[in-house]
Amino acid sequence: MKRLTSHRNTSMGASWRRPPVTLFLAALSLVSICSAQSQDTVYGTGACANLTAGLGNSCFGYNAGYNTSTGGEGIGPNNSNAFFGDYTGYSNVSGDSNAFFGAFAGFSNTANNNTLIGNQAGYSTTTGNDNVFLGTFAGQYNTTGSSNTFVGYQAGGNNGENSNNIFVGFLAGINNATGTNDIYVGNQGPTANESNTMRLGDTQTAAYMAGGYGATSSSGVEVFIDSRV
Repeated sequence: MKRLTSHRNTSMGASWRRPPVTLFLAALSLVSICSAQSQDTVYGTGACANLTAGLGNSCFGYNAGYNTSTGGEGIGPNNSNAFFGDYTGYSNVSGDSNAFFGAFAGFSNTANNNTLIGNQAGYSTTTGNDNVFLGTFAGQYNTTGSSNTFVGYQAGGNNGENSNNIFVGFLAGINNATGTNDIYVGNQGPTANESNTMRLGDTQTAAYMAGGYGATSSSGVEVFIDSRV
């Protein structure tokens, strides 16, 4: 079993030697260290396998955070990474403050401050920062887009380099590939991309909003409602 070279490390994965017969030694044989640094918690074969100077990283799963070397700054303003699931954060090298949960979530990520939860959520994200993707395949093909919030199965799945979008719901914004500053709730978006647009609902034929009935105003902009969604 490889010797520990620092303190406060927890690492579990492939054993360096054949497991002993006794239960106690068998448990010890699971412990191996993938880094000479402290404050890293690792579980799984290949997890955080290339850590050299990173601090405070949590890597759980086969090849989770595999390429992370200097990412993570420990407890403080620049927080560390949490990768949970096979191949999560696989390509991350120096990115900080990322949280990926689900197989292949954030697989291509090299950026900072991303929260990607769900199978292949944010899979293709490379340098896009400050994204929140929640749902299976959410933001799957986002690459450099930043400050996006996608919630729902495949929400924003085809968003590539676009930023400042909010898509909520099943397949929300799936048609949007180049638009920015859009807000879609329960709407896939038009086949022709657009920007600076809000869309609420898709096939609904009625809408109710509390607080507006009987209200009057002496100024403002008229709002017209037609069949276009």
